[in-house]
Amino acid sequence: MAGFILAIIAAFIGWFAPLGYIIWSLGIIFSAIGTLKKPRIFAISGIFISIIDIFIVYVLYILAL
Repeated sequence: MAGFILAIIAAFIGWFAPLGYIIWSLGIIFSAIGTLKKPRIFAISGIFISIIDIFIVYVLYILAL
């Protein structure tokens, strides 16, 4: 659940480089750990949201150059 919540928070404040990267990293790590526990839907959603957010930020960064 913590990874999912961090992924949602990173979607909104992830645009700030140092803070966003830390929150994304923690979200992916906590979600990966959460996949080992029984209700896996939040963990899988947290991983998915974090990866999509990172992809969007990198695409926008490349387009801004």
